[in-house]
Order: sequence, then structure tokens, then C-alpha cells
Amino acid sequence: MSGTNGIIAGIGDFGISQLVDEANDAKDLAVSAKNTAVSAKDTAVAKASEASASASTASTKASEASASATSANEALSQISQVGFQGGYNPATNTPALSATPSGALNDGAWYEISAPGTLGFATTEYISGQSVNTGDILRKKGTAWELRLLAQNSSKIASWVAQNYTVSSQVEKDGAIWKNPSSSALSTDIPGASVVWIPHIFNYQADKN
Repeated sequence: MSGTNGIIAGIGDFGISQLVDEANDAKDLAVSAKNTAVSAKDTAVAKASEASASASTASTKASEASASATSANEALSQISQVGFQGGYNPATNTPALSATPSGALNDGAWYEISAPGTLGFATTEYISGQSVNTGDILRKKGTAWELRLLAQNSSKIASWVAQNYTVSSQVEKDGAIWKNPSSSALSTDIPGASVVWIPHIFNYQADKN
């Protein structure tokens, strides 16, 4: 019996408890590694979800920006169709205009005469061949052009002078341009008081701009 006990004691001396401890340590390391891997996976999933959400937000913002740009371009197009179209040279008919304005232009679209000349088409108030000067205005009105002779009789526009005026003269008084379309005006016919004169353009500078 004493020999058997000696063998068992000898086995213990070969380091079984150390092997057990190392096994336990290895187990702990494996568990820790597993936990680290699970945590890393959870973090990766969360980051992927955030990235997907960010990508979705970016896509939405891009769509909104594109829609805004489209709206802005449409607004600019509408503005350009309504407002100032540029200069018009009657001597060369540049750009090419006729008695009927383009349907692409809205009422109120206008050109400014860029050089003296005569119109090759009729307007709402004047026949073809009407003389125009730099600074006069052609404005679309329905299916015709309205001619505004802002530059005509510039010496009279500078200040009102009571004198006789022939038919279709234009004068300035009290911030408006007046016209006598049907009869001559005597020096006693004062714009705003005499029925000979009719208001042609009110506040012509603001209207021109």
C-alpha cells in the first residue's frame, strides 16, 4: 500500500494542478476573446446601420437640392420671359421681331431700343414706319407690341413748357408722361387739367426699370 501511495503522490508532483490552472486560464482567455468578438460584431453592425442612415440622409438631401435647383431654374426662366429681354436694333431688326410677339414671352416682357431707326411693324398705337430712339421701349401686350417713346421729345421731358403741341406729342409733368393722341394741344392745355392730354405712362422711370 505504501508503494501505491507513493505512485499517486508522485503523479501529483508531475504538475496536474498546474495543468488544470493553465486550462482554466485558457478557458478564461477564450471566453474573453469570444466576448470581444461579440462586442466587435455589435459595434460593426451599429456602425453599418449608422452608415446606411447617413447614406439615406445624404440621398434625401441630394434629392432636395436637385428639386430646389430645378425650381430655381424654372423661376429664372419665368422671370426672363416676363422682364427685360435685351436691346433691340430696329435698323437691322435684331433680334428678329414682328408685329406679333413670340408666344413664349409673357405679357410685360420688353426690349429697349438700342439704336435710332424706324419700326418695320405696327404696334398698338403706331403704324409701321414709326421713328424710335435709343431708350424707347417695346413691351408685349397680348398679341401685339406696345411702343413707349420714352426718349421722344427729350427736351420737353426734362421740364414742362406751356406751348402748342402737335398731335401725338409727349410731355412730362408731375412724374408722368402725357400724350395728345387725337388733337393738337394749345399752350393753355395743361396736362392733368385739360382733356386734350391723356396719361400715357405714370412714373416712367420706375416703369422702365
